[in-house]
Amino acid sequence: DFVLFLGDVTADGRPESYHHFLRLLDLTDLKCHFVRGNNENQGPGDTRFFDFLGKHWHAFEWEGWHFVCLDTTEHPMSDAQWTWLGGVLTANGRGPTVLFGHHYLEVLDEVDRSRLLDSLGRGQYVCAHQHLDRTDRFGSVEQRVLTCLDPAKPKQGAAGYCLVTPGPSGLQLELVPAPTARLGSLDRSPRQGSGCGP
Repeated sequence: DFVLFLGDVTADGRPESYHHFLRLLDLTDLKCHFVRGNNENQGPGDTRFFDFLGKHWHAFEWEGWHFVCLDTTEHPMSDAQWTWLGGVLTANGRGPTVLFGHHYLEVLDEVDRSRLLDSLGRGQYVCAHQHLDRTDRFGSVEQRVLTCLDPAKPKQGAAGYCLVTPGPSGLQLELVPAPTARLGSLDRSPRQGSGCGP
C-alpha cells in the first residue's frame, strides 16, 4: 500500500543524492512517506529534505492505525513539533497509534525520551539509525529498531526492509532480507518526474 522510509535516504544530504534517491522512487508507483534522518539534517537552516521530500513530521492513517512520523533530528525536539504531536494524539483518541522516528529512544535527549514515552502511553515506537534489527521494551512501549536496506551497512544480521501487517497486539514487522546486488549503479542524473515526491 505504501513505503515509509525511516531516514538516511541520502548519505550526505547533497541535492544530487536526493536526485538519485528520487530516480529510484520513479521505479515504483507506491505512495511514500518519509522521516528525516541525521544524514538529511546538515545543520540549522538545511531545508533540502523539505524541498525534495516534503514534511518532516506528519501523520496518516492505514487500516485503522494512526502512523505518526516524527523528526528526531531536532535535538531537543522543537516546541512546535511537541504542540503538533499533542494535537495529533488527542485527535486520535484511543485508536491504535505507532510513532516513527529515525533515532532510537536511547539516543534522544532524556526529556524528549520521557515525553515521548508518556505521550504514547502504550504502543509501539519504530525507528532505525543503528543499522541492526532489535526489539526493546520501555515499560508499556515496545521499541522496534529496524536494520538498513544497504547490504554493506548492517552492524549485525542481514540488511533488508520490513513488511508490516496489523495484528491484535500491535503491528507485526517481518524482515525481508535485501538482495545482495547494490542499487548504486543507477544513473544519478536529476529526475524527470516522479509518482512520489513533494
